[in-house]
Amino acid sequence: MKFKVNAIINSYDIDFKGELTLNAIAKYFQIAAITHSNYAGYTNGFFTESGFAWILNRLHIKILEYPVYMDKINVITWSKGSKGFFAFRDFILEKSGEKCVVGSSVWLLIDVTNKRPVKVKKEIVEKYTVENKNAFNSNIRQYKPDKIEKADNVFEYQLRYKDYDINGHVNNSVYFELIEDAIYKEYNKKVSEIKICYFKEINQQLRDVYVLLTKKDDSLIYSICLEDTVFASGEAIVS
Repeated sequence: MKFKVNAIINSYDIDFKGELTLNAIAKYFQIAAITHSNYAGYTNGFFTESGFAWILNRLHIKILEYPVYMDKINVITWSKGSKGFFAFRDFILEKSGEKCVVGSSVWLLIDVTNKRPVKVKKEIVEKYTVENKNAFNSNIRQYKPDKIEKADNVFEYQLRYKDYDINGHVNNSVYFELIEDAIYKEYNKKVSEIKICYFKEINQQLRDVYVLLTKKDDSLIYSICLEDTVFASGEAIVS
């Protein structure tokens, strides 16, 4: 079953050009996924009682057109089933019936007590009603980011109180805010496509992280890290 969430682009969702930010796109995807999960009966209370939680593992976003301030949008999402420890979900953000942003994601179901993945049971996914359709052609399931041996640029960021979510770690969408900021500072360009792999949560004990950037062919390779710990890595295409 495809699930739809309606919204209007607000002033806090946009940049100085009046265009939707990467951070906001990730938030809209997150809201749609959570709302769909609630509709299927998997509320936050359900997961708290069961001791499980969905954790975003990988995400691929492609921007065809940046929505702007006051645009009326629909965010459509659906489950694409599961395999082993992983579940798959796609997204379409549209306005006036036209695709603006597409996304494809990989999720892990984890035991919150020991922080270990558990196999996704068939009956869990069936409640979402699986749709065997792709939002776009993406290789995010198999994607492995390149390791940065030597960065062209290094940016330091101080994490803020609002960056931490109800689970006590930096929200997934905040990573995009850091990446988008670093890319615009260095290249004065916006992201048209981005892939990210999450490796380790940034907990409340940490107050600073670094964003590493380096060029490779037509892409920018990035990592969010602190010393030898890499929290997330991926690549972006800018225009």
